[in-house]
Amino acid sequence: VKFDANGSIIWENTYGGTEFESARNISRRSNGQYVIVSSSRSSNNMVGGNYGVNDAWVIVIDEEGALLFEKNLGGSELDFGLDVIETSTNELVMVGNTESANGDLTQNKGGKDAFVVKIK
Repeated sequence: VKFDANGSIIWENTYGGTEFESARNISRRSNGQYVIVSSSRSSNNMVGGNYGVNDAWVIVIDEEGALLFEKNLGGSELDFGLDVIETSTNELVMVGNTESANGDLTQNKGGKDAFVVKIK
C-alpha cells in the first residue's frame, strides 16, 4: 500500500500465487523502485516456481506497484528470505535461512543455516 502525506491510499496491490506468501522487508532502491524480500509456497501466477516447502522470494516493483522482476530461491525444505540490500553497483544481495541442501541452496551444515546470495 502506498499512502499520501494525509494517510489516504494512493494505490494498493497484492503479489503472489495461490499458496502462501509472507513479506519480511521492503526497501527503496536508488532508482526509485522497491525491492521486497519474502517467502513463498506458490508456483503459479506471479511466482516463477517452487522447489519445495517454502522458498525465499524477492520481487522488484516500480513506484506505482507494478511487478518488474521476481526470483525464488530454495530447495526441497524450508527456505526464507529475510532482508535484502542494494550494493553500490546496483546489485541485490539477499540474506535468509535454509534447511535445504539441494536446488539453489546446495550446502547445509545441519539444521537451519544462514545464506547470502547475490540476485542481480
